[in-house]
Amino acid sequence: MARAYHDDPEMAFLAPEEEKRGKGFGGALTQPVLDIADEEGLLCNVETTKGRSVTFYERYGFKMIHEKPLPKGSNFLGNSS
Repeated sequence: MARAYHDDPEMAFLAPEEEKRGKGFGGALTQPVLDIADEEGLLCNVETTKGRSVTFYERYGFKMIHEKPLPKGSNFLGNSS
C-alpha cells in the first residue's frame, strides 16, 4: 500500500558550507537515509531550487519528474498542494 507524502520521513535543507562541498559530506549524510528508506520501503523525493543539486541527487538514483519555475522574487519552492 502506498503511503501519503506527508507520512514519510523528511530530510530537509541539506546544504554543506561552500568550502566543504565536493568532499563527500552530502553523500555521507544522504546515503544512510536512503539505505533506511530502501529497507523500510519508504518513498523518497527531492525538492530543490538549485540546478547543481539535480546532478548530486541523480548520482543516488533520483530522476527529474517535474520542474516548476519559481514565482518572480522567490527563492524557495514549497509544497504546491
